[in-house]
Amino acid sequence: MSDADALPRRFGDYLLLERVGQGGMGEIFLARAASMAGFERLCVVKTVRNDLDEGADDAVARFVDEARTAVRLQHKNLCQVFDAGKVKSADGQRLYLAMEHVHGRNLLELQRRAVESGTPLPENIALSLLGELLEGLDA
Repeated sequence: MSDADALPRRFGDYLLLERVGQGGMGEIFLARAASMAGFERLCVVKTVRNDLDEGADDAVARFVDEARTAVRLQHKNLCQVFDAGKVKSADGQRLYLAMEHVHGRNLLELQRRAVESGTPLPENIALSLLGELLEGLDA
């Protein structure tokens, strides 16, 4: 691990605290955002890999399209995107999206626990979750 990978670390107006995910296009971090008035809040920062930032126009275009779409969406079942841009970091320029952090368990965690215990999610909970998911998709 290089110093550029060490956490916590500064990333523009954000302090990256913990990597919570990684995919083909980039990484997702739990972060802290600070305001001029000194208020802080937890958020999520999604970054694009450097090699995609600089060399793959298609990947950058997809990310920019995602950002444009995401900032327009507002629904109780969708996390709000409140910032997007490019930050100069130790390993080059990085595109990013910053979005609200929703505290709680995720669906994958619930599914894993159900499988490990050999007990499926109760039907009423599964149907409720599905309904909420569909509402978010409809938005």
